[in-house]
Amino acid sequence: MAAPDFRAFTLYIARHGQTKANVAGRYPGRNETPLTELGRRQARDIGLILRRELGPRPGLGFVSSPLRRAQETMRLIRRELELPPDGFALDARLLDIDHGAWTGFTDDEVRTGDAENYRRRSGDKWNVRMPGGECYADLAARVRGFLGDVAGDRVTISHGAVTQMLRGLCGGMDEALIPGLEEPQGCVFRARDSVVERLDLD
Repeated sequence: MAAPDFRAFTLYIARHGQTKANVAGRYPGRNETPLTELGRRQARDIGLILRRELGPRPGLGFVSSPLRRAQETMRLIRRELELPPDGFALDARLLDIDHGAWTGFTDDEVRTGDAENYRRRSGDKWNVRMPGGECYADLAARVRGFLGDVAGDRVTISHGAVTQMLRGLCGGMDEALIPGLEEPQGCVFRARDSVVERLDLD
């Protein structure tokens, strides 16, 4: 597959709003976890940011992870943009990183209960998979596939690790630095011409 031409499109990248798993500090992976009230407010804030940048009823494409927390975030965003809530595509390549056997556990629980694998992965998140799950190299492969199929400007709603990967790849970052990027909620990152900038409501 040819490398994506990041000059050919602008990508608006956002993470879903806060969930109950986020509050509890648990690895959600592919498990469903509902938005909190703060998470719903964060989703509406993303919509307001996009409305400020793009105006009402913008004509670009919208694509979401299939997980419900991402879809609910996208629907709230589209309402702020005066668009039909369900008028967006789903793409499994935007699914959260697979936490495998660690799904549902907290960081402290994994550090205690699976100390050797935790130590190995902490030293090399790019190459070391979570047991039964993915590493960042696996995630990069599917996100590159997604980016290679982007034709025209897009708003994407996904997950913490996926937003890290989208921003890192679009910005041409050293792959070793991508897992250390922050994973904020309630804001938007705009990737254009290989430059990634953060957009906040205030």
